Amino acid sequence: MFETETDRTNKYDDRSREEWLALAGDWVDRLPSGLQPGDESTSSLWDDAPFESGTKGRWGDLLMSQVTTDEVVYVQPRVGWAGISLCELAVRYGKKLTLFMPASREASAHQLVCIERGAQPVFRRIAAMPVLNKYARDYAAAAGATFVPFGLDHPMVVAAGVASTLQHWGDRPHPTDVVTVVSTGVLTRTLQIAFPNARFHGVAVARNMKDGECGRAAMQSYHRAFLQNASRARELSQYIDSAWNYDMKGFEYMAEGRIDAPRCESTLVWNVAGEIKPQALTAAEVDSDREWGEVR
Repeated sequence: MFETETDRTNKYDDRSREEWLALAGDWVDRLPSGLQPGDESTSSLWDDAPFESGTKGRWGDLLMSQVTTDEVVYVQPRVGWAGISLCELAVRYGKKLTLFMPASREASAHQLVCIERGAQPVFRRIAAMPVLNKYARDYAAAAGATFVPFGLDHPMVVAAGVASTLQHWGDRPHPTDVVTVVSTGVLTRTLQIAFPNARFHGVAVARNMKDGECGRAAMQSYHRAFLQNASRARELSQYIDSAWNYDMKGFEYMAEGRIDAPRCESTLVWNVAGEIKPQALTAAEVDSDREWGEVR
């Protein structure tokens, strides 16, 4: 389904772990730890599902605290948690959030969540996401706003991720194995810095992987497209609140023994976010359709 054969470099290796921590400075992650230690029969779990903005809502705090403009701009696809994270961060720091979204006849659940939580949507009809990315960058430059790159792939987010993980981990022995699903790869690359001696295992769920994005993770592709839910999502959801088309795919492969990581307390499995839907807003209430070239 997705190509995972890339070089095994980590594009974040331009800094050492100590340099990433220095970049974070005296920033402290004040959100509760998501770590739930396992035992001899179950893996440890980092679970950010109770925090509805997910892991990026935790790691994005340092970046947002340094934004000096009144407005932040991001590209929000039909499915993705970064825009939802930015909604929480924008409220926390009193910023206007503008999200460029691909136009469609009906807005998706995640787009509706973002709008419901205060984001200003800009719908544009596009042939590919890089085009929408350019529209968003150009808008941010003209408006004097801060553009946030896709997946929150930003040095301040990486620095906060390394610092947060190590702050909450404390003096516990570091995991020997770490399991994550992989989209842009920000999560696995950041955790590889925090845990330099661990073995990493990744399940690509969104797109083909590029050089430098996987780091040293042993990668495999999930067998369904990104917008499709995990095959056993409904069954497995009775055990964990996990996004059905995202982290749940990693839990499914872990449950089926497809990932070469032992199921024991030294293996860390990361749950970015839970399944989330709008509370009240419906697609019928949002005008998300646009003609080619239409701007409004």
